Amino acid sequence: MITSETVTIIQAARELHMSPQTLRYMMASGKIAVGDCGRRPGKKRGFYKVFRSMLEEEKARRGIE
Repeated sequence: MITSETVTIIQAARELHMSPQTLRYMMASGKIAVGDCGRRPGKKRGFYKVFRSMLEEEKARRGIE
């Protein structure tokens, strides 16, 4: 299993110039691949995990420094 540094949703959203809500929506709908998200069995709230390496790839694809 490959491990990577994780980033908070708030920090990732800042770096991608979008709101945290938009980032969560895009991750849940599969429109952006910067980590993992889902819902744990028996829980109402979802989880979102953003990986630094995937975030950097998305920033490069969008031309964000």
